[in-house]
Amino acid sequence: MASVSKTKNECIATEWLEEDNLMLLECWARDGYTFQDIANRIGISLSTLRMWRAQYSDIDNALKKGREIIDYKVENALLKSALGYKTKEIKVTTTMRYGKVVETVKEVTDKEQSPNVSAIQCWLYNRLPDKWKKNRDQLIELNDEDTKIQVTVTRASANQSNKAQQDKSDDKEWQDEVNQSIEIRNATEEEKAEAAKKKAQATKQNISNVTTKVENEASDEDLDYWPDDWEDEDEEWED
Repeated sequence: MASVSKTKNECIATEWLEEDNLMLLECWARDGYTFQDIANRIGISLSTLRMWRAQYSDIDNALKKGREIIDYKVENALLKSALGYKTKEIKVTTTMRYGKVVETVKEVTDKEQSPNVSAIQCWLYNRLPDKWKKNRDQLIELNDEDTKIQVTVTRASANQSNKAQQDKSDDKEWQDEVNQSIEIRNATEEEKAEAAKKKAQATKQNISNVTTKVENEASDEDLDYWPDDWEDEDEEWED
């Protein structure tokens, strides 16, 4: 049974080794079909297609050539989108009278497509990963309330005394040297405890401020206040 199946597969493979069928395989690959899609179109399993690629170099080359072409087309389209490009918009206006075309006006407008930021990122992250993707992965978003991260800023103190004596024209140069060393690391247990303590104190202070405000608002009302007209009413009742 296995030999019969093998013979059948060999017969099918022989058919696909013909020039027209090899061109068809190349076109399928160029159109973006996966190997599973191509195997389904041929009527074989994916494992059989893999065996054909290993056994028949013509089939393997046809598939590689087709995929290579489509890869280059996609790459060119990505590059074009990343750099931006110019295009022409053609507008044709046809004027008809009594069912007949009397005038046709063709208007061509040059338009410029701006570079696409996503395409730029995709290109740089894949083509220059050491320069771009590495820096992207090292970006850290800091939260002011995060006690697990310690940021240490090292200023150019060694040059501070010397720079302070120079003219104001050197101020910009000095500012450029400040904060050249920034260290971001996990906070130690002592630093975490100190940060948590400061956060608790700030929370306590906020609560105290709210309580004081409420007490002040309540004290504005004088409980001993007695309207004058009430005394007049009491006198009338006594009479």
